[in-house]
Amino acid sequence: MNKPHGDIKALLLFNPEHDLALANGQAHFMPPAAAVAFAREAAILPIWIYGKGIVITEPIPDSFIQFLSLLNIDIQIIDKKEIVNVLFSEINPWGWDLLLRNNLLKSGIDEKLILSADKIEKIKELSNRKLALKAHETILKKWPFGEMLPEAAKFVTKTEESFSFFDEKRNIIMKMPWSGSGKGLRFCRGEMTAHDKGWIKNVIERQAGAIIEQRYDVKEDFALEYICKDNNVEFCGYSLFFTQNGAYQGNYLLSNDAIISKLDSFIDKKDIEFCRDFYKTFLEDEVAPYYNGFVGVDMFVYEEDNRFKLHPACEINLRSTMGILARRVADNYIDTNSSGVLLSVYSEKNGELAAALGAKQTAQPLEISNGKIISGCQPLFPVNNSSHYSIWIEVKKD
Repeated sequence: MNKPHGDIKALLLFNPEHDLALANGQAHFMPPAAAVAFAREAAILPIWIYGKGIVITEPIPDSFIQFLSLLNIDIQIIDKKEIVNVLFSEINPWGWDLLLRNNLLKSGIDEKLILSADKIEKIKELSNRKLALKAHETILKKWPFGEMLPEAAKFVTKTEESFSFFDEKRNIIMKMPWSGSGKGLRFCRGEMTAHDKGWIKNVIERQAGAIIEQRYDVKEDFALEYICKDNNVEFCGYSLFFTQNGAYQGNYLLSNDAIISKLDSFIDKKDIEFCRDFYKTFLEDEVAPYYNGFVGVDMFVYEEDNRFKLHPACEINLRSTMGILARRVADNYIDTNSSGVLLSVYSEKNGELAAALGAKQTAQPLEISNGKIISGCQPLFPVNNSSHYSIWIEVKKD
């Protein structure tokens, strides 16, 4: 066991299978092997969000522990067998679901620290993409800056509704109400094929409906990050990220002001600040009474008719997010005169990822001063020749 530097009692858990487990809704859900592998390899990832805590994982190199200590991160590593011997003060998972609850109960953790099944069911209800639809409909009624928001998406319960919507728009995105962020999506353009029609039919049958929306020419993806605690909502900052076909690729490590400056080339600062304040109130009303934890609101800037517009409610995630991870890394561990990117990387072949990372680190050696990263490439959890996943940062002086 690696001894902590301070008084550490919070258990931090990375369960990236959360969205899939929540959608499944069963305590004995079997997550895909890929999600299990990612959870195992990246088990210490939440330490970057909280700065201190206990994580359950196999021993990690002393050199990595020493690196974390240079950034004043206090980490304690325990084995699964040691769980029953630790008196935790709280449990902070990536997200709460019945699978996690069942696994924690079986491990012998005090049930008082584990969210009840009823509360998890409420989190599932709020995690339905219909919450983003409700937020969109609400902000449209309150928006004071002219016509720069699109119409809200539609929740459909009949396949024919999606067919007629496609006939009108000709370029749409169909969404499962519950799925992993950036997943459970299907794009239709030009023609709605038999596979497309079968997909939407199956989603409606399994999840009692589906969400359909016009597809837009996205220019910038960003998010507003919040934390709900004891019926209150606190704004944590902005997240600027990039995707490919809806799948997350990485985040920019920039200050909040720098993110606003980048977005300001498309839309006015006042538009973003209105959304920031709107969501604080919306989450206080709709989410905070039932949920403690992080909330990420995904949005994007798009171009239509030679004009930049704002989509204010793409996704609302009731869990930790890569956006809050990037926000905490940028705020707490990157020098104020530096910036960079946070990248999510996968490789199927053994050794390939370690080799790629090694080359990056050779080309971009790490420089740390006064507990802050000045420049360099650094993984956020250890990578070896059997690793297939990595999240690493690349930082440079401005």
